[in-house]
Amino acid sequence: MPVLQDGERALGRHTCFDIKYRGDWMRRPIESTEVAWLVRLLVKLSDIINDRLNLAEQVRTSCHKLSDDTGGSSKFEELNVAELLRSSKDFAVNLSLLDLAKEIRAFLLSCWGALCDQLRQHGWRVNLRFLAQKPVVVLILVVFSWLVRKV
Repeated sequence: MPVLQDGERALGRHTCFDIKYRGDWMRRPIESTEVAWLVRLLVKLSDIINDRLNLAEQVRTSCHKLSDDTGGSSKFEELNVAELLRSSKDFAVNLSLLDLAKEIRAFLLSCWGALCDQLRQHGWRVNLRFLAQKPVVVLILVVFSWLVRKV
């Protein structure tokens, strides 16, 4: 590691006290520990996801301001299994696989809506840029090659 004046150690082209990026964290300069083309691709993909979830405009507003939409999830016909079990006179209620699939779908949609509402409420955004770091890329390639060999 090269030694600079006054005994400071250099980290690549920066000293350890000299890294002060004050902007959008996804728009920071590409570092030497990242794959450049993958950074560009993942930042575009993150922008698309944030636009679809309406998280992009939350950066400009206060992070404590609640979002305007009240629902967050799409309207769907919901089957309530608890009410069905209470109202049934038979001891064993026959539920079809279609009813079970509808119940699981309703549960997953309500979880997705709650997650999106929480992201909007706290002003958070999706950032996939961490996947472009070289150690992560190597790990993904090793796992992928291991899975290909298994099949």
